[in-house]
Amino acid sequence: MGRVLVLSSLRAATGNAITAARLAESIRAGGHECLCRDSNGFADAGELSAFVAADAVSLVVGIHAYRSGRLLVGSAVPYVLVLGGTDMNVMMADEHRRPVMLAAAGGAGAVVAFSRELLAPLTEALPSVAPRCTLVPQAIRACVPPRPPLARSDDSGAAASAAEGGGVGGAAEASLALEEAAVLARLDVRAGEQLLLLPAGLRPVKDVLYAAAAVAAWRLRGGAAVLRIVGHGAPSSARGVFFCAAVLRIVGPPLDSAYAATAEGMCNSILEAFAVGTPVLARRNAGNASLVTHGESGLLFTTPDAAVALAQSLLDDRMLAGRLAHCARGVVARGHSEAAERAAYAEVLRRAELGGAPAGS
Repeated sequence: MGRVLVLSSLRAATGNAITAARLAESIRAGGHECLCRDSNGFADAGELSAFVAADAVSLVVGIHAYRSGRLLVGSAVPYVLVLGGTDMNVMMADEHRRPVMLAAAGGAGAVVAFSRELLAPLTEALPSVAPRCTLVPQAIRACVPPRPPLARSDDSGAAASAAEGGGVGGAAEASLALEEAAVLARLDVRAGEQLLLLPAGLRPVKDVLYAAAAVAAWRLRGGAAVLRIVGHGAPSSARGVFFCAAVLRIVGPPLDSAYAATAEGMCNSILEAFAVGTPVLARRNAGNASLVTHGESGLLFTTPDAAVALAQSLLDDRMLAGRLAHCARGVVARGHSEAAERAAYAEVLRRAELGGAPAGS
């Protein structure tokens, strides 16, 4: 295999950009030269074709059936199409974008989906593509080591003990406790308050204010939780909601993470929360339900009031939070390892280069 191009929207802190970086790293680890380019940098398929020819690219991995797919229709080199999320969940209903995505999928040597739910709209619209489709769940790399949840978010004694090096993890535990304290301070979370962290790009499909009014009303009734929305983009005006441009990572307990998007492919930040032991509250949609089993690995809500009620249940029962976190770590260990993802993509790329032989499902 010659030079591989990973093509994706590379807008900062988006799921597609995170996936692109991980896949490019994986392809390089497999011994192949790999370029990563922003699909937004090409006006049309002709510009991409010129780039592919000039840089001797022999295979393209395009993430998102529309954003990358529009550039790949009629490609002179084989390509793999990775379904991104909004392509299937939102854009398939668009009469102008749908034909472009179907043409891109029809010409792909292989199509990759993170879940059956994400793949279903494509195979229903274009049954002939099914033999070339492969399910490869997103992998996740935890950015901090997991540790057991604290009993309460206001357990300052436990934090102080860890900060002094008295925790189970010694110096590492102390460092993590200090980092957590710094993040909580940056987000203006005060003693006795429980953080509901919503990490999301600030764009319409993420619907970040979905539960904001309900959480604010809960606070007025004496609720201990505060909602903090963290992500890139221009924030809307919202009373009582704190926006922060970037916090580098989910730092683990005592946080609870909430996800309110109207549609998801396979949410990287849910997987990261799973990996580090942060209890997850997520809005029920096909993508989130493919990851979160309600009452086992997390909690799913369908209304803002339900989100508040489930958050209260986590505050009232930290043993529940611990059980959810324990199960969620198992989900990551069983189905979302980097090694499994790397092996699956190596096979997909091999088959695509050979002309689209079925890669299984």
